[in-house]
Amino acid sequence: MDNASYHNVVEEEDNIPTSASRKEEMTDWLNQERIPFAPSQLKPELLLLVEERRKAKRFQVDQIVEQHGHICLRWPPYHTHLNTIELVWAKIKGTVASQKTNFKLKDVKQLSENVISRVDKVYWRQWETHGKRMKDEYWEKEGLEFIQPRVVINPCEDSSDSLTEQR
Repeated sequence: MDNASYHNVVEEEDNIPTSASRKEEMTDWLNQERIPFAPSQLKPELLLLVEERRKAKRFQVDQIVEQHGHICLRWPPYHTHLNTIELVWAKIKGTVASQKTNFKLKDVKQLSENVISRVDKVYWRQWETHGKRMKDEYWEKEGLEFIQPRVVINPCEDSSDSLTEQR
């Protein structure tokens, strides 16, 4: 997942006050979290109390993904060259720009549809492979190693308890 704003909508209960919040919002949040404070405290002091109790943010899209049995991995900011869809989209836009002969919206739309129609599985796979290669180069450069857990299914056990992770 990239860092588009619509991917980063925080769960309502994790939405904490910020420096842009009104003092009333901060005091309401502190009361809700049962964090003691003095009514005479100023907004910057209240913000310090909020920051001390900050929990990890949970994003709505992550909750949806997890409900379907997946884990959401987020791309680091400003690393679009690792994201397949960003690579393909950049290539599409570049091709349209290089072939554009006029600025009529109808013609640009037709040209865009033509270029997009040529994106097939093979084309997509090439850019996916490129992104994976770039990611692997980063991992190697940093001396990192990803350990993939193996899933072992014991056919003699019942229910979902039969899945065990081994490293």
